[in-house]
Amino acid sequence: KQLRGRVNHRPAEAIQSMSGGNDAAMIGLVNDIRSTKSGHWLVELEDTTGTFPCLVMKDREFASLVDELLLDECIAVEGTLSDDAGIMFVDAMYFPDVPRTYSPNTADRHVQAALISDVHVGSQEFEADAWGRFADWLHTEAAE
Repeated sequence: KQLRGRVNHRPAEAIQSMSGGNDAAMIGLVNDIRSTKSGHWLVELEDTTGTFPCLVMKDREFASLVDELLLDECIAVEGTLSDDAGIMFVDAMYFPDVPRTYSPNTADRHVQAALISDVHVGSQEFEADAWGRFADWLHTEAAE
């Protein structure tokens, strides 16, 4: 949602049917990242209609951002299709941001939380002594 308003994107399936040399944009999940022999980056994006390869040239100012990409991360790219329309040469990359107008919901009083998981109450792995110490600690001044 956050990226849709920033680029005039098309699904992978529609980009695959476009002719070469056209400008294109896509929003998708990073499906694969490979470096080429010449040091460029090939980033494959996936959406609900398919996948499309996007080439990030090593001399682009945003090329270093490819090192930080994670598989299944959502990004948007804008670029130009190759002559055979088989690949997109990336001119810009966008990441979802927290909007500047975002104001998180907050409590009207001081709140603290202790997040726990995998307690295993009732199983052989249950650590009754540790659980008891934790429960006792919750009632101390240090836990406030």
